[in-house]
Amino acid sequence: MTQFHYIDTISEIEVPIYFFIGRNDYNTPFQLVEEYYNQIKAPVKRLVVFEDSAHTPFISENDKFSNELISIL
Repeated sequence: MTQFHYIDTISEIEVPIYFFIGRNDYNTPFQLVEEYYNQIKAPVKRLVVFEDSAHTPFISENDKFSNELISIL
């Protein structure tokens, strides 16, 4: 099985990037997302943390999720 290490492979992108992460996400650990967010270069980047969510903030914190999406538009 081939492994892909995005942190080492993709260090810069040319489009805006937004990370939506639940603080308690075990599938995509917050610490790894935060590390990648701090390293990647992009014209616009934003880390949106959902404090009361795991992997499904669009369900757990649907009002905040919707408001954050609207604010990006």
